Amino acid sequence: MNNNEYVVFKLITGEQVLATLLNETKDGIVVINPIQVRMVPMVENNEYSEQALTNRLCQFTNETEYTFNYKDIVYKKSLHPKMYAHYERLVLAFGEESKVVEEYYVEKDNREDKLDPNELYKTRFKLH
Repeated sequence: MNNNEYVVFKLITGEQVLATLLNETKDGIVVINPIQVRMVPMVENNEYSEQALTNRLCQFTNETEYTFNYKDIVYKKSLHPKMYAHYERLVLAFGEESKVVEEYYVEKDNREDKLDPNELYKTRFKLH
């Protein structure tokens, strides 16, 4: 049995988020490991479907704890128990991804020749 309370909530900006609920106050909620879920329409074999794309809520920080005000939340529900294992795998996968990216840049920072700004565009990560 899982002791964590997993939730799904939708923000007024449209993002759907899976997370572990830490605390609930009169003004909002505090969560850890929020995973953003975005549904993307697809057409395959002339049939319409949707695919779920997931990512850490904020990829540009190592923070894992976030506070959301109720005025910014459309709804908050308990995550379906069949989704627990999937959510836990996502959290682990994105955690490992963060470690790989961090190690990459620490290694680059420790090199004598430092990171060439032109090399940024040769990596898998591009900022647009």
